[in-house]
Amino acid sequence: MKGMDILKKLGFGTMRLPVDENEDINYELIGQMVDIFVRNGFTYFDTAYGYMGGRAEIALRKCLVERYKREEYVIADKLTLSKMVEFESLEEYFLVQLRNLGVDFIDLYLIHGLDAEKYKYAKEENCFDFIRELKKRGKVKYIGISFHDSAEVLEKILSEQNDIDYVQLQVNYLDWKDNIVQSEKCIEIATKYCKRIIVMEPLKGGMLASFNEMDYKIVSKLGKRMSAASWGIRFAASQKNVDIVLSGMNSLDQIQDNVSYMKNFISINNEEMNLLFQLAEQYKEKRYVRCTICRYCIDVCPKNIDIPLYIQLLNNIKRFDNKSIFYNMKTYYKAHTQKDNGLAGCMECGQCENICPQKISIRKYFGEIKQLFE
Repeated sequence: MKGMDILKKLGFGTMRLPVDENEDINYELIGQMVDIFVRNGFTYFDTAYGYMGGRAEIALRKCLVERYKREEYVIADKLTLSKMVEFESLEEYFLVQLRNLGVDFIDLYLIHGLDAEKYKYAKEENCFDFIRELKKRGKVKYIGISFHDSAEVLEKILSEQNDIDYVQLQVNYLDWKDNIVQSEKCIEIATKYCKRIIVMEPLKGGMLASFNEMDYKIVSKLGKRMSAASWGIRFAASQKNVDIVLSGMNSLDQIQDNVSYMKNFISINNEEMNLLFQLAEQYKEKRYVRCTICRYCIDVCPKNIDIPLYIQLLNNIKRFDNKSIFYNMKTYYKAHTQKDNGLAGCMECGQCENICPQKISIRKYFGEIKQLFE
């Protein structure tokens, strides 16, 4: 299947946009980032109704749609199942998204975050029929799914919904052989069904965006001075049938770095691939929690606990195993718990675990974090 007319493989993700000290979206900075992105030939922007507390679509309108011609960019948006209750109908939901974005049509429309349970719900609510009808009416150009489950579940979906155009998958070198995420197997299934692929989480929520001393020793064998992020994004972009790799860029430095190596993209070679798998083994030995900071857990938490923040404190200690890091993280933990009562407010209701795309046993790690810091 021929994919969209996309000039470059890098996509601009809006799940994690830059904010100021008051947590307000920094439109000026985003506008500068959009300018760098578009002027270097990149076109693909990814968003969703729930991103940034419902503000991401509007930010995209202000910083992209109101400043560039419609033919100069591609927008991907999503039908997020958990947000459907806010609207009387799927049609109303979609019309609100069009208004938020300030556009007449959406290039790619995805049913968001499917796993086995959400797939059943999407079928019961006729979501697939709805997006097919949108495509027929010309309100969207391409349809697809974003996916968080096993390759077996993906095959079931694609065998039953074989007319979708795109599959958005979590692909990175840490999850390539992972028993839960199954990046490699999911790419094989998508390829088997002739689907084009969008990659999300190439840097595992930022976990692969920096190197520690051991990481640098491994990649230095190549004699290439490239950022840690470049290895993760280039790895994902080098896989079969991948049209776009999304990057959650939130600074000028990050977007300039990404543009520098993706403007004239060169696939990684076998030697580079093998070294990245060595890195993956180093990570796995540290037993990292697989959080990607998607923040879906916070949306359903009755106490609005910043769950990813606490998980990242734990991951930082595991990754940078020294006393200075521990005491820095402990100070940060205490400051945060004093501000919002932190983990002491947890009701152990389990709603966060039910919605987590990574299937993390969050309550178990909360116990580990409290024992470590308190």
